Amino acid sequence: MGAVMGSKNLKAIVARGTRDLPVADLPRLVRESNKGFADLAAHPMFGFWQDQGLMSVIDYANKLGIMPTYNFKDGRFDHADKINGNVMEDHFKIGNTACFACPMCCGKINLVKDGDYSGTVVEGPEYETACIFGSNLGVDNFAFILKANQMCDELGLTPFPPVTSSAR
Repeated sequence: MGAVMGSKNLKAIVARGTRDLPVADLPRLVRESNKGFADLAAHPMFGFWQDQGLMSVIDYANKLGIMPTYNFKDGRFDHADKINGNVMEDHFKIGNTACFACPMCCGKINLVKDGDYSGTVVEGPEYETACIFGSNLGVDNFAFILKANQMCDELGLTPFPPVTSSAR
């Protein structure tokens, strides 16, 4: 489908509407949603995931040796402890955000309070952004990562290749 759209020079599809989407069995949808949330909230890591979002993956990926480092030449970054979720929580995080109707609330709002990038406010970073602007470049400056994230957001750019599978 993407090749056909590209061959027609189609850049975007926009849909607009005013009617609600019908739900065949609304009470069942609510029941199943509540069950799913209860299962998620009961997980022992739920609070940690909410606190750090995808930044919680930094230490895990580094430990496993799968963290993009020095342009993917290595899987471990010696300074991962300077760009991980703990650094975010302790020095930069000022709030949380969530996708519509999502109970996880894993998005993080961060602020650089001092230094070269003082005043930078951004939703993020997530694991991929922290790796691409951090470990992949050999950078251990979390404030720089936040500034790069903000610049990409403002320019409408994504710092990592888009996922092309239907899983996303």
